[in-house]
Amino acid sequence: MTKTRSAAILTLTTAACINLAGCALFIEQDTGPSNEELRAIEQEYRVREQKQAEAYAKEEVVVSNDNSLVMNAMIGQVNGNAIYAENILAPIHDQLTALGQNLSRDAFYREIRGNAQQLGIIAQNIRSNVTNALIYGDAERHLTNNERYIVKIYIQKNREFFIRQHGQGSQALANKTMLEKFGIGIEESLENERRKYIIQQYVNKTIRPKVNVTRADIERYYRDHKDDFNKPNERDIRIIATATADNALQVQSQLESGISFDQIASSELNTYRRSSGGLSTNLKGERVLAPFLKPLNDALNQLATGQSTTEPIEIKNKYWFIKLDRVQEAQNITLRQAQLGIRKLLEDQQFNILVERYNRDLLTDGSYDNLDEMTKTLIQIAMNRYAQPESN
Repeated sequence: MTKTRSAAILTLTTAACINLAGCALFIEQDTGPSNEELRAIEQEYRVREQKQAEAYAKEEVVVSNDNSLVMNAMIGQVNGNAIYAENILAPIHDQLTALGQNLSRDAFYREIRGNAQQLGIIAQNIRSNVTNALIYGDAERHLTNNERYIVKIYIQKNREFFIRQHGQGSQALANKTMLEKFGIGIEESLENERRKYIIQQYVNKTIRPKVNVTRADIERYYRDHKDDFNKPNERDIRIIATATADNALQVQSQLESGISFDQIASSELNTYRRSSGGLSTNLKGERVLAPFLKPLNDALNQLATGQSTTEPIEIKNKYWFIKLDRVQEAQNITLRQAQLGIRKLLEDQQFNILVERYNRDLLTDGSYDNLDEMTKTLIQIAMNRYAQPESN
C-alpha cells in the first residue's frame, strides 16, 4: 500500500483566519478601502485571472515518455526555497489516482490541464503552494520579538499535545504513531502548525482591521434583499383527483384501511400529477388553488401538517382529496434581528476581496520561478505516474 504524505495547504478564507485564544497579536486600526474601491479591486482581479487563464490555455503541454522527472524532483523555487513535485502532488494523490484509473489518457490530460474558464487541479495546487509560501515569507519577516515568543509558546503547547495524544507521554512513540497514521512525523507536523499559525495571525493583523462595514451598508443590504427576510407562508400539498364516483370510493376505502395518501396519489386511481404523487410544492399564501377549487382550498385550510381529507369533494365532475404535506410558516425578520448576520456576511465579503488583492500583489511582486513552467513540469510528472499508458 502506498502511503501518502500529508501536506499543509492553507487557503486564506474567513474560516482559516481565526483568532487563537490567548495568542492575539497587536493590531493597528485602519478604516480600510471604500466599497467603491473594493468593487474595483474585485473587478480588476477577475479580469486579470481570466486573461491569465486564457493565455495559459492557448499553450499546449508536450507530454513525453521521459521518466527522468520523479516525485522528489525540484520543480522551482519561491523566495529562494525549493519546491518539490511531491509537496504539490501529495495532497491530491488520491484524486489523481482515481482520475487516472477512470479516464482515458487524453481525458486525464484535459482534466488536469484545465482550460480558459477553469484552471486544472495541478495549476490550482501549485498556485496555492506558491501563494502560501510568499505569504509565510512576508509574515515571518514582519514578526516582532514578542510575536516570535508567542509562536514559540504555541508550538511548545502543540508538541505537548501531540506527545500526549499520540505517544502516551513518549515523543518517540508519538513520532512513530504519527508517521504511520499521517505519513509525517512530529517535527514536520509542528512545522506545518507553525506556518499556519504565523500566516493566520499575520492576516488577522494586517488585513482584518481594514474590513469596515457601516450601518448604512447593513441597511442597504437589508433593503436590497428584503425578500430574503420577509418570506410568506409556504405549503407543500398532495392532491388526488378521480374521474368517477366508484374510483373515489376506492380511494376512500384505501385511506380508511391505512394505505398512505402518497401511495394512492401515485396509483392509477389518481388523474392529477400521478407521476409526482400529486405533489405541488412551495405554494404561497392562503389561496393556493385555482378559484374553481375553492371548496378544496377551504378544506386544505382546516388541515394540520400531515393530515388529509378522507371523503371526496365533488367539483366539476371530478372527485378530489387533498393532503397538507409541509408548512413553512411566514418569516418576517426585522432589521434589528438580521443585522448581526448581515454584518458578518458583508465583513466576510470585504475580507475575501482584500485577501484576493493581497494575494495578487504578492504574486506580482514576489520572488518565484515561472508558474506556467512549474505547472508544465508537474503535468509531465502526473502523466507519467497516474495516466493510463499510451496505446500502441
